[in-house]
Amino acid sequence: MRKYILSTAAIVLMLGLFLQGLPSSAQEPQLQEAPKLAVTAKSPPIINGYGTGFIPPPMDLSHLTGQTTFSEGASVGTVLQPPASFDWRTQGKVTPVGDQGDCGSCYAFASIGNIESKLLLDGAGTYDFSENNAKECNWYDTSCGGGAYFKIANLFSKKGTVLETCDPYVDSDVSCKGTCPYQKTLLDWRIICGNVVPATNVLKTYIQTYGPVYTAMYSGLPGFDTYDGSYTLYYTGTEYTDHAVLIVGWNDSLVHAGGSGGWIVKNSWGTEWGGTCGYGTERGYFTIAYGSASIGMYSSFIYDWQTYDSSGGIMYYDEAGWATSYGELGGGNLTAWGLCRFIPLSDTYVTRVEFWTTDITTDIDVYIYDDFDGTNLNNLLAQKLNTSFSQAGYHSVALDSSLPVTAGDDVIAVVKFTNSSFGYPVAADHMNPVHETGRTYISLTGTSGSWTGMGSDFGVDVAIRLRTSTLVQIPPSVTTNDATSATSTSATLNGNLSSKGTALTVYASFEYGPTTAYGQETTPQAMTTTGPFSFNLSGLSPDTLCHFRAKAVGDGTSYGSDKSFTTLPPEVPPTTSATRTLPASVDPGANFDVGIVASGCDLMGDVAETLPAGFSYVGTTSDNVFVTQVGNLVRFSFMGDGVSFDYTVTASTTEGPHTFSGVVKDEYLNEYTIGGDSTITVSVFNPWDYDLDENGVISKMEALTAVVDYFGGLITKQQALAVIVLYFAT
Repeated sequence: MRKYILSTAAIVLMLGLFLQGLPSSAQEPQLQEAPKLAVTAKSPPIINGYGTGFIPPPMDLSHLTGQTTFSEGASVGTVLQPPASFDWRTQGKVTPVGDQGDCGSCYAFASIGNIESKLLLDGAGTYDFSENNAKECNWYDTSCGGGAYFKIANLFSKKGTVLETCDPYVDSDVSCKGTCPYQKTLLDWRIICGNVVPATNVLKTYIQTYGPVYTAMYSGLPGFDTYDGSYTLYYTGTEYTDHAVLIVGWNDSLVHAGGSGGWIVKNSWGTEWGGTCGYGTERGYFTIAYGSASIGMYSSFIYDWQTYDSSGGIMYYDEAGWATSYGELGGGNLTAWGLCRFIPLSDTYVTRVEFWTTDITTDIDVYIYDDFDGTNLNNLLAQKLNTSFSQAGYHSVALDSSLPVTAGDDVIAVVKFTNSSFGYPVAADHMNPVHETGRTYISLTGTSGSWTGMGSDFGVDVAIRLRTSTLVQIPPSVTTNDATSATSTSATLNGNLSSKGTALTVYASFEYGPTTAYGQETTPQAMTTTGPFSFNLSGLSPDTLCHFRAKAVGDGTSYGSDKSFTTLPPEVPPTTSATRTLPASVDPGANFDVGIVASGCDLMGDVAETLPAGFSYVGTTSDNVFVTQVGNLVRFSFMGDGVSFDYTVTASTTEGPHTFSGVVKDEYLNEYTIGGDSTITVSVFNPWDYDLDENGVISKMEALTAVVDYFGGLITKQQALAVIVLYFAT
């Protein structure tokens, strides 16, 4: 047997190597990249001369299924009850239909359409932005080769939209025109869902709440290329989406081969294709059954924007934007920290921290530090804690006050991300072949010594940005005032814009809803001066609590405090009524009394009686009514809730039935028909009502009885004379 003799030093070295390989409870958790999209997208097809152009993002978004929240702080699952039909075109919030030609640029048209509608909804005016600039100037240089909204959001967040007049559309691959003035910069873009079709009511609620929604669909369904708008498309196939469009509304009554109900959609194949689909004269639209041809997948929308700041800039390393993401190995930890170390090129002010989120977030904490040595953070300069976002996407957090930074002196942005369900919280860019080293980091704990350099270790750049401006931006100041004029279904919301900050125009509105999560917002009002503003809110439910707060958007967004009111109980049906009492019959020309009882008139009332032809008003002994008469119309006015009185009338001499008519009015002049008796019969005296003797004649006793009845007031003089005449005649 061969013997091995080891020195003490060798044993110690081998033991150290062995122990180093053992797992340790103190060992830092390991980073892992998120899964990629499982399906490889194909080049977008051309359908009978019409271009398509949607290519799904490379990220796996299958965890984004349309879990619905509609305002920051609201609970997952909040869905409004949408109406049976809705169309943003009827409110003038959709811009004209475009024509992409045979170029695969639908993604640019649908994205631009969504942004143009958002500006209309925000009261910022009508714009015609350049799809050509969007397709040619994005970092991916997608042009006619297809793309998706996230690439356009990445472009417009770093720069901005330009006008169509400066860069007109060309349906082919051309060079980027970089000399056009920028107009609007994207600050916030939200993803509703990935490669799943969300519930119909969820998508309806997003459209009703935020405006027309960008979405994707399969364009190869039968008849789509020749569609003329005369019917609603229906297709149950599940082919992958290849075309981006803009949903502008819906109608549950649209009939199709699978039943009823469908979307109203704006296409980008010009106005010679499609139909008007229920509104106006402009063609270019189509209707399609809910869920058909996978419409609804990859839905998203712009949430916030600002006018392009020519004095500003943005510091970032994620050229391609969100292209991948990282978290703890296995994806079991929903929290992670991202860090970017920036070196300003000139003196300026940091106004916002911006970043991509990969999921609904339950907590976002933003920090800015002065120093980072690769291990430790020092000298906290600013922070914004406890923010959250209801959708994944691109977001911007405004600092409470602008932070001055100096050229050449590094500034460190740190964001703590906590996701709702997806275990890879920190977005990163792996598309750019040149990665920064010593500039971007990720930590799974946020503690000193836990930071991993992402450029050197993983070849990616963390997607966190700092927006800057040499023009210090001050947000507006707004207060919420009490609601007024509340009824069972409406109220007036009131606020006051006390300062515009540094903005020339501020857009004032109200957020409202059953809880402090609000969930709905009134149409913004453009304000160029400070002062009060209000909104008449209608369509509310009776006896219901409603919370609201004022909102002002200028160079930043500010909110007033929460206020609430309760709508009045349901209106009680009217109780005003009146009845009339009449004798069944009356002799010709005789006087008789009419009884009136009225109630429920509140503070005052009025009884208007129309007497039958030939009848005449005599008078009343009541002191509670004031009488006016015009012809056969007699009015009895009174004070108080009700009244009871009699009035005297002389009957007509015309035999037969006669009808009284009338109304009672309450203090609000509401009219109600008088009930009770309405018909009286005028009867000629029949002397044979008296008994006859055995020979069929009036006896002397009967004649005497008639005289007694007359003096007793039981019959009239005319009636008594008729009996006496008959007696002598027989």
